[in-house]
Amino acid sequence: MRLLPPENGCPLAKRPLQSQLLVPFGSKNWSPERVTITTDEGGHLSFDCTVSHVVLDIAGEKGLRLNSKWYRLFNQPPMGELQTSRDQFDFIRGHLPVYCDVWGKHQQMFLIRYFDFIVHKINASQPILEEKLSLVSSLYNFQDWLLSAFLPLPQALVYVPDNPDDQTYADADMIRVPLLFWTGREAFVIFFVGSDTRSPRLTNTQKKLSGAGFTFLEMDQAALENG
Repeated sequence: MRLLPPENGCPLAKRPLQSQLLVPFGSKNWSPERVTITTDEGGHLSFDCTVSHVVLDIAGEKGLRLNSKWYRLFNQPPMGELQTSRDQFDFIRGHLPVYCDVWGKHQQMFLIRYFDFIVHKINASQPILEEKLSLVSSLYNFQDWLLSAFLPLPQALVYVPDNPDDQTYADADMIRVPLLFWTGREAFVIFFVGSDTRSPRLTNTQKKLSGAGFTFLEMDQAALENG
């Protein structure tokens, strides 16, 4: 595993190209014609996009978590049937793999490990969390913390234009990455690397992302497969 910080050590939140960033994910069917961008009286951007997507609040440094309102295309999950935080967590865990590349087994393997890790950490911390909730135990459950984990975005399309004022979301400026996390301060991109020689395309992609303030993590495919 190798973690590479952004160029000059300056994360995305400290040098945003846009105050908000549209991130389509989970789809091969992207083109600039699929988004219409407008600006309200306060200068805030609004995105009308016909593919699955999220909008990252770069300027507000608001992280993207499992309990964020991240459904921007499809109907909300059946909340009436998802009464508990664990129900909602399990729904997301079962639903998110549909956005993975059909040939990207390492994306799916990572999601399995990631969600198992969240459950393990929350269960292991149950006594501490329940103590924190002792005065409001009738309102909250320790498993509510499950939904505070950061949301991974499979097959994310990251917009990295040369001109910060460019809002065309042109194909040439869109970089497809295996997985993306947004913590509110840093954007983490995960690449799954094998024993093959690093391709010039991957090197150039990582260089451009690093220059734009993205942090990326290289995970060894064999290590992931072997658990």
